[in-house]
Amino acid sequence: MSSSTPGLRTLGTARAAPCAPAARARVVVLREAGALAAHVAAWEELAAHVAEPNPFYEPWMLLPALRRPGARFELVLVYADAVRLIGLFPLERLARFKRLPLSALRLWSHSHCYLRTPLLRCGRESEALEAFFAWAARESGASLVQLQEVPGEGLFHQALARHFGRHPEAVYFAERYVRALFRPQRSGAEYLRAALPGRRLKEFRRLARRLAERGPLAYRVLGPEDGAEDWIQGFLALEARGWKGRAGTALASAPADRAFFEAVAREATRRGRLDMDGLYLGGRALALSCRIRAGEGAFAFKIAFDEAFAAFSPGVLLELAHLERVHREGRVRWIDSCAVPGHFMAQRLWRERRVLQMLTVGAGAAGSLLVLLLPLLRWAARRLRRTP
Repeated sequence: MSSSTPGLRTLGTARAAPCAPAARARVVVLREAGALAAHVAAWEELAAHVAEPNPFYEPWMLLPALRRPGARFELVLVYADAVRLIGLFPLERLARFKRLPLSALRLWSHSHCYLRTPLLRCGRESEALEAFFAWAARESGASLVQLQEVPGEGLFHQALARHFGRHPEAVYFAERYVRALFRPQRSGAEYLRAALPGRRLKEFRRLARRLAERGPLAYRVLGPEDGAEDWIQGFLALEARGWKGRAGTALASAPADRAFFEAVAREATRRGRLDMDGLYLGGRALALSCRIRAGEGAFAFKIAFDEAFAAFSPGVLLELAHLERVHREGRVRWIDSCAVPGHFMAQRLWRERRVLQMLTVGAGAAGSLLVLLLPLLRWAARRLRRTP
């Protein structure tokens, strides 16, 4: 999809400043979960001063995933000195890259990670990238480095552009796409009128009235005085009753996934960063959603609805109520949908777009040659697929 679609201006809050010489940076590579604890304090301090927020790579969200059985990773830490962490790059190693006999490193992820922006200290982005790519080229043993699901605009993207501008010999290939993003307007009513055709909005209002005929219909928000554990367990149970439960992909279907969600939601609650709301008919939850707050914005994390009431679109009704609440409160400047491109609900209700990209970078002679040939190889593959 074209990156010319209007999208995110920047999710950071500070401007890049001149950085210190790259020679001062020190790279530490961790491959065992037991070695992570010694760096958590520096990691937490870095997460509080990043150029672009990414809660999925903060320690309280990433550590439960890295400690899952079978998780293989290479956590690359860039230190400016003995204690100050300026860059963090979670990676995984591929012995073969797309059936080619070349090793590759790519940003580490899992099924509940929706952004892979490395954590870079604001004002030290260039220094951190310099040290990381130097390590990748000289010491990693990989031919390629793949940065996928990273911003295609904003402070991180600007730091990448400066890096490749300083190193014209570096070879990379970028693919861009967009996903839905929400920014509040002057009022919730004005926003919804612009997002939905009049007939569609009236239809959703009619569905809400029909639901209210069956009993008390209420929109509720998890407050500081509420028990977050009831909301967490209620969400797991609601999701498990739907199609994800039948397909075995619900969070509650796998003990490791359930434990991950519970750990993350509880810690987000402790940090004041869990935002949950729900649509209830009497005491029955028809739809529940949760988001992770990050600075001035948030990331949509999970949503579930009661399929017995699918004809009333409870998930959409919940989202309409949520968007109106965000406008009333005025505390959130943006929400990343974390949805796949073209998602049916986010595409309609979330009016702006965030540009994301995937970069494949050559880390050696063979890798650089392959990156140069990637456009030709992609073109040839498309032609072959169209050939009878």
